[in-house]
Amino acid sequence: MRLLRTARKLAVVALLAAAFSTPVAVAQASDEPGAALELTWITPQVNNQTYTTHITCFPSGGGDEFYLDPEVSCALIAQANGNFAALPGYPFLDCKTWPGTPVRTIATGRWLGQPVRYDVVHPSFCEAKKALGPVYGW
Repeated sequence: MRLLRTARKLAVVALLAAAFSTPVAVAQASDEPGAALELTWITPQVNNQTYTTHITCFPSGGGDEFYLDPEVSCALIAQANGNFAALPGYPFLDCKTWPGTPVRTIATGRWLGQPVRYDVVHPSFCEAKKALGPVYGW
């Protein structure tokens, strides 16, 4: 567990360095955050169990801290320029031996003035993690 936390911290540092070394459009000065997103996951085959959280970026905030680290999520979303399909995820995960029920992931809101709409059903939580990494806080 400690090794996983250390690896996660190192990955976050690397992603933050990459995100801030690449030019990213900066939100105009206003009272509005640069991004306001609603992140939802639903397990359709388990009584439609639903979990939803809200995060903001620039500045980072919100989210249920147990499930989601807004700074990490915002850095990864910035690296993907608000495109959830382009998130780096966890490509090293091998989900062939990890059975599970499908999970639907939804992201809606605004990213630097642009609408965000992502809605995908993954075969399992493992496949969702593989695609989205820690953005949903799993």
